[in-house]
Amino acid sequence: CEKSGSTVNPHKIKEAVKSAVSEEDRLNNVMLFGLKELEEEDDVHDAEDEGMVEEIVRELNVSPNLVAEIERVGERKDGFIRPMKVRMARKDCVLELLARARRLKDTVKYSSVFLAPDRTREERSAHKERVEALKKHREEFPDCMFYLKGDRICEKPRTVTQVSWPSIDYFGVYLTFVLWCGFDICLRA
Repeated sequence: CEKSGSTVNPHKIKEAVKSAVSEEDRLNNVMLFGLKELEEEDDVHDAEDEGMVEEIVRELNVSPNLVAEIERVGERKDGFIRPMKVRMARKDCVLELLARARRLKDTVKYSSVFLAPDRTREERSAHKERVEALKKHREEFPDCMFYLKGDRICEKPRTVTQVSWPSIDYFGVYLTFVLWCGFDICLRA
């Protein structure tokens, strides 16, 4: 067998495998932002974090038994709420949570909590740029509705609000008819 001019770099292979494994691991994770953090860190507070996460998962109609692991990410800083990484048992649970995440804004207790997929540093940077571009589009064209779908910014014209017709008081119309035509006509019918 003849040797080709290129050699296999074991470092590149190791990095590719590590990246693939890391990406596969991240598919089971969902990030929670804005979930209040308690002052001290101990087992009691970890249990309280678990309770809040289970309550959020239940609120989104996903079984809380599928939550495998919960941890705060980053170093503790004053005035900063660390995000939580929640590892789910299956990837489809993560997709369900992300699809239903909008429901949290309608709750009183968790209206300031947001869910996002677990992203790499590069993915977070690219997503941040897309969100900034989205905000810019919304400011420039207030008559259109813009939203993110995957890696794209999509546009949809705003629908014209329906003209609300005055509600008809049928009893009032009937009463007016009775008074106008005379009471005896209604009694004969």
